[in-house]
Amino acid sequence: MLIVLIASFCLLIPGLRFAGNGIRKDYISADTTLAVRGFFVLLVFFRHYKTYVTLPRSSDEIFLRFDNGMGQLIVSLFLFYSGYGIYESYCKKGESYVRSFPKKRFLTVLLHFDITVLLYLLMNLIFGRQYTLGRYLLALTGWYSVGNSSWFIFVTLLLYIFT
Repeated sequence: MLIVLIASFCLLIPGLRFAGNGIRKDYISADTTLAVRGFFVLLVFFRHYKTYVTLPRSSDEIFLRFDNGMGQLIVSLFLFYSGYGIYESYCKKGESYVRSFPKKRFLTVLLHFDITVLLYLLMNLIFGRQYTLGRYLLALTGWYSVGNSSWFIFVTLLLYIFT
């Protein structure tokens, strides 16, 4: 995994740009942050991957230390960029964006998540894993997990409500 982590860092290099003096005006635009977002997507993928495999301690110690050191901070970038994007959309579109937000953002994310939870329900039935009906219902909100990773969606939905 260390080699994969190093290769991921190398993928950042083409996306780096020297700003010269001062701060670029587009430092946080979608295009400017693409390489960084891609890198963090890989970190999230690696985090999930390591839960399904056994990594030999000696050869992957540096990767495991890096991953443990980063912790859940790897998703804070996505929450920040998402919040900034929502703010920018509000500034450009105004009240119409706010009125469309529950349907276009909140319900869309919730629907996609619930489809995933229902697939986990089906998988759990096939493999004989049983949860209570209440647990499945709360899993549809992200409050509980039924084998899936749910906390990020729960937090995202909660932040959408606050928005």
